[in-house]
Amino acid sequence: MKILKRILAATMCAATAFVTMACVPSAKVESKVYDYLDEKYENYKFEIVSYTQEKDTSGRYSVTVHCEDNGVDFDIFASSILVTDDFTVKYANSVMEDEIIENLGTAAPIIGVKSVQWLDLYADGSNGYKYRELPLEEIPYSVIEAKELYRVKLNDMPSSNEAAQCIYMFCDILDYKGIAFDKVTFEFKLGDEPIIFTTNSKTALKASFDVLEVLFERSKSDAEEGNLFYRNPDSKIKTIEYFIP
Repeated sequence: MKILKRILAATMCAATAFVTMACVPSAKVESKVYDYLDEKYENYKFEIVSYTQEKDTSGRYSVTVHCEDNGVDFDIFASSILVTDDFTVKYANSVMEDEIIENLGTAAPIIGVKSVQWLDLYADGSNGYKYRELPLEEIPYSVIEAKELYRVKLNDMPSSNEAAQCIYMFCDILDYKGIAFDKVTFEFKLGDEPIIFTTNSKTALKASFDVLEVLFERSKSDAEEGNLFYRNPDSKIKTIEYFIP
């Protein structure tokens, strides 16, 4: 019995030591993140939600943070050489999404809008390692300034006709409100096929949903003709671009 007690005591001590050691990097990372946020966004309050470390690759920490002032959840990459966050772009995206949904009104659920992302989260040429940043003092931006939409995610579409009507309606309602896009990308599933469709307001409205329906019906093809492109034929996602000059 004494031997068993000694073994249990030793196990408990080892476990306690392990927990203590595990808490050291936790406190260090949290301190670094809070110091970074306090210096960069001194008028905002934040709470770290969770974080993970890429031990097998770069060793960097991916930290999820909640802003208590505006409710925005965002992410931070923290490594020995770089700390970068997507707070401003996620904040701006959330404001722009609210404005677009508000302008769509009761048509938003009919169109099947799941989310609207104004800007890509990552800086150009960063290969997903550095987040894009915006001047915090310029947020919120006006929806009239949103000449491009990085991604509009729609509900799954049962048919090409429904997909065409939803995209046409999205552009038509906003165009009536004076909101038009030089480039807008829609993401949805047509049956079981994931589709990423890039166009602009002018093309969508000029083509009408009848033409868009034919376009989506032809999306199984890998053909390339004129100003109509079907890309990545070997990918699970069909990427389509369609513009009328």
